[in-house]
Amino acid sequence: MDLLATPSRRKVLFGLLYLSEGAPIGFIWLGLPTRWRAMEIPVDQITWLMALLIMPWTLKFLWAPLIDLLRGPRWGFRHWILTSQSLMAMALLPLLWLDVRVQFSAVAACLLFHAFAAATQDISIDALCVNESQPIERGSLNGWMQCGVMVGRAAMGGGSLILERYIGFDGVVAVLIALIMVSALALTKAKEKSMDNAAAFSMEADRASRSAFFKRLRTLGSELFTAIRTGGMGRAFLFALIAPAAFKSLEAVLGPLLIDHGYSEFAVGQFTATTMIAAMIVGSLFAGRISRHFQGTRFVAIALIINLVAIVSLAVVDRWLGEQKGFHVLVLLTAVAFTIGWLTVALYHWLMNLTSPKLAATEFTAFMAATNACEAWSTSLLGSLQVRLGYPAAILVLCAISAAAIVLLVPAKKQPA
Repeated sequence: MDLLATPSRRKVLFGLLYLSEGAPIGFIWLGLPTRWRAMEIPVDQITWLMALLIMPWTLKFLWAPLIDLLRGPRWGFRHWILTSQSLMAMALLPLLWLDVRVQFSAVAACLLFHAFAAATQDISIDALCVNESQPIERGSLNGWMQCGVMVGRAAMGGGSLILERYIGFDGVVAVLIALIMVSALALTKAKEKSMDNAAAFSMEADRASRSAFFKRLRTLGSELFTAIRTGGMGRAFLFALIAPAAFKSLEAVLGPLLIDHGYSEFAVGQFTATTMIAAMIVGSLFAGRISRHFQGTRFVAIALIINLVAIVSLAVVDRWLGEQKGFHVLVLLTAVAFTIGWLTVALYHWLMNLTSPKLAATEFTAFMAATNACEAWSTSLLGSLQVRLGYPAAILVLCAISAAAIVLLVPAKKQPA
């Protein structure tokens, strides 16, 4: 069955693909940091590694043009995805015998290689989505994609902390590798659109000319310059670089934060794998459902404001109650999770509709690289501030920075659908 053939099938396929993305994200950005913090590894050391692992995602725009350029009838976006998935799985295999605490540097090297492969997979999945979908369906499609990534994060983030009790750490790594490859079978049956010379930069279409590659490269550069000059790409890039700072940094320290509030690894796993992820999924589906009723820029602004209100409430109440374990922490984190799902769908929908299909990998990857760069600098900053100020004050500083990004939401010449 070709899962690219209809809008309903595309929801299933891209949900599965984002499941393969979300599983390692949950394991690396929640499962491992929680485990390391329980081993009393310092928060700033953990956040430093998390910031390092985000760098390939931040720099992926450097090789994204190659994914636009080096494709043709025999090598499309789905081939890039399948190759990336294989490399991601290979990079995680050493975790079966490495000690994640004693051999911290070796584990970090494996995770960094994995991050390069995962970033390449992400480029290809998003480019395939832009190339195969219609603007009217992208709000709903992004909702399903976020459901996929959240299920993956739940299974291998908080879920990995629960599973480890029953199948051990090696079993968890084996399950993670299987989840990375889960979408491969469905993807092998998918058929991409035929790529004509005007819309795709096919190596095979022009192979008779030795200068074809450089001609296409110049064309891509011209298209990109036009997008920057007329499409509002610059402001959108800056917004993506700043706006998600509050929730991106909070997600990165969520496990350590709960550990420092007195919760056990198992309790962190239970909460993050069930209640919190469920709230993110509900927020994502809600945003996808109502997205077509709002103009894109206004929808993003509303989502950002609501997200910041939720995070500020968490920080203020936590500070007022002395940063202690309590029901209030879990309730407020659940509310924050709902708004994270909403904001993520609103942001991605807006950015996807600003992206030209001719630059599907290059342009959208630049936007996604900005969100990843935001995660890198905000996580590092939050880790440094937490040591000096504590969690609540550090979180409030990041909220103030995110709020400043609202001024960048001016109408672009190329309006989102």
